[in-house]
Formats: sequence, structure tokens, C-alpha cells
Amino acid sequence: MKISYIHRLHGFKAALVYLPVGLILFAGAQAINHKPGVPSGVLAYATSMSLDGLLNATNSQRQAGGLETLQSDKQLTAAAQAKANDMAARDYWSHTTPEGDEPWTFVKKQGYSYSKAGENLAYGFNSSNDTINGWMNSPSHRSNMLEANYQQVGFGFANTKNYDGNGPATVVVAMYGEPASSVLAEDTNNFVTNAGTIRTVSKLDLITDKQTPWLGLMVGLMAGISATVVILKHAAAFRRLVVRGEGFVLHHPLLDIAFVAVAVVGVILTRTSGIIQ
Repeated sequence: MKISYIHRLHGFKAALVYLPVGLILFAGAQAINHKPGVPSGVLAYATSMSLDGLLNATNSQRQAGGLETLQSDKQLTAAAQAKANDMAARDYWSHTTPEGDEPWTFVKKQGYSYSKAGENLAYGFNSSNDTINGWMNSPSHRSNMLEANYQQVGFGFANTKNYDGNGPATVVVAMYGEPASSVLAEDTNNFVTNAGTIRTVSKLDLITDKQTPWLGLMVGLMAGISATVVILKHAAAFRRLVVRGEGFVLHHPLLDIAFVAVAVVGVILTRTSGIIQ
């Protein structure tokens, strides 16, 4: 049967409904793959990572919890930087080295004596604030960072082209310490790590700044339902438009666009922003 001009016109108008949908999908893809401040073709290292930024973000969290701020210590900073360099150079993701050396080995090499110390690890985050927020999303990492007895801290970070098989990343190490004194004797066994506590942190976690597994599940579920509704609703109609050339008019285009937008936002929010240990 020959398709009339009117039918073609209806089909063209209906197809225009997919224009904003396509723009939403395109914008979502760009948001998923984009790292602020990183030009195309440049390795995706952290674009806003600094020792001062990590220290300030940590102390902001401690002040919010009514705790004393931490002072930067040269020996702990050197230990943390040495650990970050070693992890990046030898591509391992663990508190212990491939030879089994514990993290306090790096601290002792710098001559730092402590009565209590600890270490947090992270990689994949784009900024100092995101790294600290990532640690805040894990009870054990948060407890380490907000330990009331700690007085000093050192941070280190290193870039690597392909870390842990996940591409270019910035590895971050934090070393916390309570220095030994005449009152508190040195205790080399009192070193706190989060060994075995590997957790991925999503963009949603960073936005909420809390541990919200139920919220992530809800957003993911809503995104999945929205995407399924759009696919099921338009699969047959779109086939008629493309394969058979029949015109059709969508009854609720704004609702469809909303479903697509929810699905795209859900995917963006539940994507991994970084990994902590």
C-alpha cells in the first residue's frame, strides 16, 4: 500500500518527540564519561587533589563532629607519600605490600613513634572533598578519620596510568597518628586499618555524604523501572515507524521524556566515583 503524504507528515511529527529524548540520553552519556577539567585525550587523574585540600576537608568533618582538628606532620606525610608511590608503582590495592609488609613499616621508616596510628586508602575520586566524603560513607573509615585520640595526620597521593585494571587513577593514602610521649608509651601494634573493607562509593553517596545503601537501591530501581516502561511502551510503535513507515502520535510525550530523564539521572547517580579500603 502506498503511504500518503499525510501519513509521512504524522510520522515526522511523531519522530520529533524523540529529539528531546535523544538530547537527554546524549547529555547523560557525556555526564557519565566526563571528568571536570580533564581535556579530551588526557588521562583521567584527579583534577582537584592536594595535601591542603585533604587536610581541610578532614578537619571540617572533625569539627562538625565536635573533635579537635589534626595537624599535618612531616614524618606521617612522608610515610603516606611513600606508600602511595609504592602502590602506584607496583599496582597493588592493599594495606600490606606484596611482600606482606604492614603499613606501619612505612611509618617506622620515617622515624615516627606512635601510641596509636591508622591508615585509610582510596582511589578513583576526582577531588580532595570527594575522597574524604568517600571515607565518610564507610563506618570503619569514618571511625578511623574521626578518632578522638589522633592529633596528627599525613597525606600522600600518586597518579598511575592503569591502576588495579581500572584505567588511570589517583591513589590516596592517609596516615593518622597519636605520637608517643612520656605519658603514652609507643605501641607499634596499635595500628588501625580497614583490611578487608573494600567499598565502592557512588556519586549518590558523595552527594548525600552519608551511608545510604537503601537510597542507592531505590534510585537504581526507579531508573530500571523508568527505562523498562519507555522501552516496552515504544518498542512496537517505533518498529512501525522505522520498518513499515506508518505514522503515529505519542499521547503523553512529556511523561515519556520524564521517564527517560529519571532513568538517565539514576544511572549517573549510581555509577562508581571511587573505591576505598
